[in-house]
Amino acid sequence: MSVNVKELLRAHRNNVSDLKEAQKNAAQDLGNFIDSGKVKPSEISIRELWDTFVGTTLEAKGRDFDYRFSDFAEIQEEMVSSQFPYATGKLINPSVIEAYEVDLAEMRQLFTETDSTKREEDIVGFKDGDRPRHVEEAQPYPEAGFSEKRAKIRNHKFGQGLGLTVEMVKFDQTGELLNRARDAGTAIADLLEEFMAYRLSDTAWSEIGESTSQAFVYGGNRYALYANDHSSVDTQTNDNLIQSGTGGTPTVSQTRSTINLLFGQKTEKGRPARVRPRYVFGHTQLREQLIQFFTLQDYDLDQATTAGASGNRNAYKGAMQVITSQFFPSTAYWYVGDPSRQFRIQWVWRPQVTVLNQGDPKRDILSNFYVSVFVGIGATDYRYVAANAGA
Repeated sequence: MSVNVKELLRAHRNNVSDLKEAQKNAAQDLGNFIDSGKVKPSEISIRELWDTFVGTTLEAKGRDFDYRFSDFAEIQEEMVSSQFPYATGKLINPSVIEAYEVDLAEMRQLFTETDSTKREEDIVGFKDGDRPRHVEEAQPYPEAGFSEKRAKIRNHKFGQGLGLTVEMVKFDQTGELLNRARDAGTAIADLLEEFMAYRLSDTAWSEIGESTSQAFVYGGNRYALYANDHSSVDTQTNDNLIQSGTGGTPTVSQTRSTINLLFGQKTEKGRPARVRPRYVFGHTQLREQLIQFFTLQDYDLDQATTAGASGNRNAYKGAMQVITSQFFPSTAYWYVGDPSRQFRIQWVWRPQVTVLNQGDPKRDILSNFYVSVFVGIGATDYRYVAANAGA
């Protein structure tokens, strides 16, 4: 569906006499068309938006303005109070969101996503003893209690400015504006993916001023997600780390050792913790090795014998999905488990475009837009992922 913005305004002016009200209604309709996908941003002209929401107002006031020669700074107030910034924000928002959603689609599978309304979330867990019990006839069901210990995940705000320049309107550079919007969306996606990778690997992230990783804060204390001994957390050893010198690239033996760490995890009361490994993940430099072993390889080819291979069938082929990222801080470590059981993304707001009507005429910027996100990423447990330090 294509749309002629001037015709849209004309249709609303047939219904209302006030020009500003008609412009507001036209801008809202345009925004709805874009949000619903009925109109593609690339089908809209930035100059047509200017003519519809600023030019018509200047004409109604009898002001002579030619965007080819006149000084835009002279009509900055008219532009700021018009529907032009709102309509332009609606125009660029899909390009930002599309870039973010495409770039992060894989990594987001490793997390559970929730909404947040606080600066810092306290996630309350159930006590380990709170499992269903046998109930005699006519007896009450036992009440589940909440754990006194809570995981804390702090939210952080990130953003980047995006300016609409005079040249974009003068030369009708809609494509350039949308390219910049896509670049802004990719930049937000890159930052979020780095945040995710550093949390998944339990590594301090300097972007938010960390000197020690705060990926897993439990009961008011920071604990290592990957360690040979977690007894300081909940009295259980729960080894989930194959250290450097013992670890290696994926083979049947290395994968068995790593996964068996997960199958050996205990709850706080010492009962088996149900873990079902679904993903293997690590740095993109490991992607070929991970794909080779977990997706393609029928036999264990890395355990040399006099025959050149052990002949062991690869029981792990196709058992787990491989996900990699260039943002993991280590190119050697790889991880196995069900990360969404313990890793969480909490959104105060997802990536969005905010309009700051006041531009900067001295730099020929008509209006400023900000691409921002307010988000927290962290862990609520440690039992569901095991790490292998690699070769």
